[in-house]
Amino acid sequence: WPFDSIRSLLKCRYLLRKDTAFEIFLTNGKSYFFAFKSKEEFKAIEKEILSRGKEKYEDEYSKQKAVTSRWQKGQISNFDYLMYLNKLAGRTFNDLTQYPVFPHVLRDYTSLELDLNNPDSFRDLKKPMGAQDSTRLQRFIDKYENTLDGNTPAYHYGTHYSTIAAVLFYLIRLEPYSRYFIEFQGGVFDSSDRTFYSIARAWQQSSKESPSDVKELIPEFFYLPEFLRNTNRFKFDRSYEDEDDKDLSPHIVDDVVLPPWAKNDNRLFIKKHQEALESKYVSDNIHHWIDLIFGYKQEFKSQAALESYNVFYHSTYEGGLDMDKLLGNKEERRAQKKIIKVYGQTPKLLFREPHPKRSFHSSTSSSNLTSSTSSSISSPTLSPSGNSVPSLTSSSSSIPTTSASPTSSSSSSSSSPTPSPTSSSSSLPILLSSTMACVCTHPDLLSACAAAVQVQGVPSSSASAVGQLVLAASSSSSSSTTSSSSSSSASSFSSSSYSSLGLADYLGFSSGASMIALAEKCLLLPTDPSKFIWWSQHDSNLRLCSLSPFKVLSVIENSYDEDIVCAHLPFNSTYLATGSSSAALTVWQVSAQNPTKRSPGLKPMARLYGHDGEVTWVVVCPEQKIVVSGSRDRTAIIWDLNRLCFIRSLQVDNGGPILAIAVSSTNGNIVTASEEIQGTGSILTLWSINGERLSFGSSEMRISCLDVTGGVDGFHRMLIY
Repeated sequence: WPFDSIRSLLKCRYLLRKDTAFEIFLTNGKSYFFAFKSKEEFKAIEKEILSRGKEKYEDEYSKQKAVTSRWQKGQISNFDYLMYLNKLAGRTFNDLTQYPVFPHVLRDYTSLELDLNNPDSFRDLKKPMGAQDSTRLQRFIDKYENTLDGNTPAYHYGTHYSTIAAVLFYLIRLEPYSRYFIEFQGGVFDSSDRTFYSIARAWQQSSKESPSDVKELIPEFFYLPEFLRNTNRFKFDRSYEDEDDKDLSPHIVDDVVLPPWAKNDNRLFIKKHQEALESKYVSDNIHHWIDLIFGYKQEFKSQAALESYNVFYHSTYEGGLDMDKLLGNKEERRAQKKIIKVYGQTPKLLFREPHPKRSFHSSTSSSNLTSSTSSSISSPTLSPSGNSVPSLTSSSSSIPTTSASPTSSSSSSSSSPTPSPTSSSSSLPILLSSTMACVCTHPDLLSACAAAVQVQGVPSSSASAVGQLVLAASSSSSSSTTSSSSSSSASSFSSSSYSSLGLADYLGFSSGASMIALAEKCLLLPTDPSKFIWWSQHDSNLRLCSLSPFKVLSVIENSYDEDIVCAHLPFNSTYLATGSSSAALTVWQVSAQNPTKRSPGLKPMARLYGHDGEVTWVVVCPEQKIVVSGSRDRTAIIWDLNRLCFIRSLQVDNGGPILAIAVSSTNGNIVTASEEIQGTGSILTLWSINGERLSFGSSEMRISCLDVTGGVDGFHRMLIY
């Protein structure tokens, strides 16, 4: 890959050896882990990288105090903060021996309903897994005392809370981990009685019943419902609850057995688990667990670790084995590598003092909780939300407040944590006229204020519908420039059509910000907001134009005889996608300003084929690294934005041509709106990013535009116009 595509590099360790590996994070979201045989090789490569761009190296440790402070104030979710600490401690998805570790947060896996206000529903975060049950803990204390006179340092636990075996145990149903598991077990699946088949059973084993199992969890328990389903239909044979009594009725190991409160719904389980992780109890106590895993209570041979019953086998700690001394002894080195892989690795020590407690609780504070996922690993993030929403103000002349259009409606899909009692499920209505853009506030959510701006773009914009709304921060404002996530579809907009502005755009609007309304067939450039891309009905070319004054700067010729029907260019991406009348999709790279040409450029990256009819809608989602297109052929297609290739097709049952598409940046859920085959209404369908149809419904209206917002209350609101 080009050096410019490297976003950052992070020094890592491999097999507990410091400064022998690094992880490269690319601008497209991918990451690669490199481990070297010797420190000399590592330093030679490091020197070469530094000579090309020292700024690429991440100084994460200098940011740690600031990130912790933001977490304490509620500006970062518990999930995001734990992911950040995992990254800082050298945990990575690219090395199964150093996989990210997350806590067991619940112990109630038997109730019909999960009560997150009851402390008894939660695991004791002050204690490691081996100390959750007093009877079992005494056996571990005895083990420590019995190993005091041995040749190796004494320990409570001969196994670790994070190992290759533990990771593969949980992910056995999910490729490629299924294949890794079979290789790890010598070519076969493990005995069905030792297979992960029940959430409750796994908790009982790790916290109480097993004489050695002290496993914690992995991040997938908080965002990936698919790993709980046996989608690949692997045959795990039968299992018995009691291995000593084979007369008991066995059950076939298939999907993971969920607790009663999950209602046999893997997505509901993940949703509830997310809620539990962000709950008041966990927020009040998670710092104790951080001390055990990343802090002073895990330090090798420390009194704090001993008093916390948190001492593991010495080879799991950095410095417990000196691999460099074994460079000349291949057999011994191979044996020590196997020990490290089997026993696991304790994360790098991050805190030598007690970790501070979180002081923010979303259930009692009206502050906006924003997401800041510091880790480069793709994961679900929490979008701006709160009990109060700031007023909208503008330097533009105001107009009287307008009520919501009777033709707009809203619905919500519960795909992660449920809303708090103080949350409102009302949507934010937007009314767009043919020549003016008007943001109309909802009296239940916002103070009465409105702003009007002239539609900009091509010279004939006075007779054009609005295609895009952008809230741009002024030089004196600290707000970020944001953009509407809606596609501009020529077939969907008319002089009286409606569009929508995302919730994140509202929260980014401040007294120092201004609004830009662009005509349809126009998209503002993220690399240079003073310029925009315009496509015409008269030819198949794209034009790069200046905003004020209007001027065509360059013409990007399209060699195909087709009309560009729709396009999307999100403000946090440099990828433009255009859909055409010839059923093809084109992905373009938007480059930064070229000093010689004095204007940004557009470079076609790929021509994608898969539809049988005109492409009517396209959405680029850089957070999930996908492009989703819809067509008159009644299908939507998900494309890989990194590899620029087909992933899967979504077929809408009983639906006609696709009218609009929206993608959730937080969890990848996709909403499609299609024409009713009979009637004038629309069919709404909610899909997972993996193509599973989650829900569907119908509307009496013909839907012109969709947008999806997400909040910490767990509801993803859908704005429909």
